[in-house]
Amino acid sequence: MHTEIRTSLNERLADAARRGNRRDVTTAAVLMALAVLYPLLGTTFQLQLLTSGLITGMVAMSFSLLAGFGGMVSLAQMAFYGMAAYVVGIGGHDMGLPALLTVPLAVLSAAVLAGLFGLIAVRSSGIYFLIMTLALLQMFFGVAMQWQTVTGGYNGVAGIQAPEVAGFSLGDAAPLYLVTVIVAAASYLGLRWLLRTPFGLTLQGIRDRPERMRALGFRVQLHRWLLMVLSGVIAGLAGVLGVYYHGVVSPDVAGLTASLIVVLSALVGGVSSLVGGLIGGILVTVLISVVSYLMQQWFGTSHYWTVVGLIFVVVVKNFPNGIFGVDARTRRVLERVLTRWTGAGSGGGERAATGNGTSPQTR
Repeated sequence: MHTEIRTSLNERLADAARRGNRRDVTTAAVLMALAVLYPLLGTTFQLQLLTSGLITGMVAMSFSLLAGFGGMVSLAQMAFYGMAAYVVGIGGHDMGLPALLTVPLAVLSAAVLAGLFGLIAVRSSGIYFLIMTLALLQMFFGVAMQWQTVTGGYNGVAGIQAPEVAGFSLGDAAPLYLVTVIVAAASYLGLRWLLRTPFGLTLQGIRDRPERMRALGFRVQLHRWLLMVLSGVIAGLAGVLGVYYHGVVSPDVAGLTASLIVVLSALVGGVSSLVGGLIGGILVTVLISVVSYLMQQWFGTSHYWTVVGLIFVVVVKNFPNGIFGVDARTRRVLERVLTRWTGAGSGGGERAATGNGTSPQTR
């Protein structure tokens, strides 16, 4: 009887796993359809808010790529964002270069910066990797603040004009929103495909068992470095969209506050899910906007971070794996129940056979 129960539950768990593998794709497809149709219904402010959320979500997705699939918690993602933003600002505004040149150059510059950071950071792991990326972020912030002849110092580069795409100016809310949706969706689908290739599976093996993978002949540091460069590309794309959205870039884009917003977005959505980063970015952006507005209306103050922090504490406490980690947590609960149930049954059989009161311990 217990064997039949175990087989039935195992089949259900396997089916749940298959459904979980399709969850992100289904969710992304539905969200993509709704996102494309939203400009027909939403206001300009709502489109701008969603655009900002998607841009933040792309950086959070690059964070999740490193943390969830590479085991590297990085605080340097906004440095790659800022690098791309500064290249667009300086090249387009100060030097008058066309967007067809500045955009690829900006993404390439973000990838190069990620590669340089990676040469230093991938030699460490765990908390040391996090501290290293934090130090590199602050280094970028310091250069952006002090190199006034190039970056504009504290004031940054302002008055950046958005280009036109297919006759529509990205300075308008709807065209920029649609372009952001397309870029975010393409980035997600590209990363999802990559993580299913042998390269992606190798990365996940390195995340879980780096010493074993090294013993098998895999170049662990090279794979980590390549993953960091890839995350820099995604953050760089977000930086290009971000500078066209804001029309200005300053050292604050690489500040600690901006980096913490990215981390919170990934935690809310789920670090182990790419689409979780995108959704987390939207939720965090909307939450900050709503809470700051209510605080200003009710109490006449803009000090809203205390309330936002309390909300994050509640979310992380109740959803430690993020919103898109709920199914995984439920599956672990079912597996625990299955283990205890079948373990009790097998233990009873063994006690009957051996005649002692000790049951086997299942892990």
